[in-house]
Amino acid sequence: MKKNPLATILLLSFGLITWTGCTDNQRDKTDDTLAQTEEEAQEGFQEAKEDLNASTKNLQSNWQEEKAEMKIKINKAIDDLDRKMEDIDGKISTATAKEKERWQARKKELREERGELNTKLKSLQSKTEEGWTSFKTDVQNSINRIKRDTIN
Repeated sequence: MKKNPLATILLLSFGLITWTGCTDNQRDKTDDTLAQTEEEAQEGFQEAKEDLNASTKNLQSNWQEEKAEMKIKINKAIDDLDRKMEDIDGKISTATAKEKERWQARKKELREERGELNTKLKSLQSKTEEGWTSFKTDVQNSINRIKRDTIN
């Protein structure tokens, strides 16, 4: 069987035109899809960035609130120690010599605890977020210890 070169050329040309036409159409669709995907990715990135910024601001705000609350707790504990020392002063004025010695020793302990809390209060302003958790735990432990020690 003899092959017709013209028919073969026409058939190949038709196939090439058909294949090229589909490819261009698919390329257009692919380009549109790619552009849409890039736009959606950019929007998603922007939203994630905004969410991260908002979360960071919330954390900083919460941390600053915790610092303010801690300052109040420390000041309250210092005030409690001051009242306790005033009570001891009243007991010292009516105590026997042996009791006075015991009350004065106790007052000295309370004064030292007050000094520790005052030091922590002063260092509170310079505390950063990195060391905050351990500082907060240390202060809370000190306050709890003082409460236990000052129970009548």
